[in-house]
Amino acid sequence: MYWVLVTPERRKDKRLVHVNLLKEYHSRKSEIVNLVVPRKTTENEKPRVGIQCLLQEFEVIFADVPQPSPIVTHDVELIEDASPVK
Repeated sequence: MYWVLVTPERRKDKRLVHVNLLKEYHSRKSEIVNLVVPRKTTENEKPRVGIQCLLQEFEVIFADVPQPSPIVTHDVELIEDASPVK
């Protein structure tokens, strides 16, 4: 069984895909995970607290949903008379 997907943001505005390739998207709640086990405060606690602060400060970078990055781009150079490989 095949489905036609409308993808206006892609090069081809319609795609034919097999039903096995379709997956339902489940959004997840973003929450900060405690990476350390609570124990007595020691000198080693300072770096752990620093890591937690960084994760909170840059929460957008460590998101659950992937997003395109505006920082890195690349160009693909095509070879003349080459055929695509599937």
